[in-house]
Amino acid sequence: MKTLSLRLFLQVLLILLCFFPSAPVLADPREFADITQQTIRDGIIDIEYPVVKGLDNSAATEKINSLLSDHVARFRAGMAEDPYVKQAVSRYVIHQNADGILSLTITQYHYSGGAHGMSTMQGYTFDLATGYLYQFTDLIPPWERDRINRTIKQQIAEKKTPLLQPFTEIKREPDYYLLPDRKIVIFYQLYELAPYAWGFVRFPIEY
Repeated sequence: MKTLSLRLFLQVLLILLCFFPSAPVLADPREFADITQQTIRDGIIDIEYPVVKGLDNSAATEKINSLLSDHVARFRAGMAEDPYVKQAVSRYVIHQNADGILSLTITQYHYSGGAHGMSTMQGYTFDLATGYLYQFTDLIPPWERDRINRTIKQQIAEKKTPLLQPFTEIKREPDYYLLPDRKIVIFYQLYELAPYAWGFVRFPIEY
């Protein structure tokens, strides 16, 4: 009797599975990227840059890595062609790698003699699902610009930042990167807003 009941139960279960199949289990989109470091040491050249791995979308992985490697290649080629450059260094910082967003900066320094070298910094913010490179205007709507301008003016006054020229408003596409605590950091290149000694002047702003 028990054997018959078990057999009947299994038959009913099989019928239910045939007519009501379970929904497929979908993997959650990858919310962060695996980052490995690539290093280039070649004479005066000293470069470290990130390589993205482990994304669900291989096309997104290729797109992100292509943009980053192209950036490094341009720097390397430019330094190799300049006979006056004595040292060329490139480093990166990951500012956010979560919630489907990768935001980083690449800082490049070269020394050609004199009192000091020169550095530039570029921000990259990617959608990890598609590899899309976000522009500032993709993230911040036009009606927020006045608030951002007021916030920057307030931070300049609080920090007593010595300006090389009066600050009026941000550019249409200012340099920026994202932090994981819902802050966007707008930054300025050396000499763009303040003296060299102040470095890259940064303004963290909630968004």
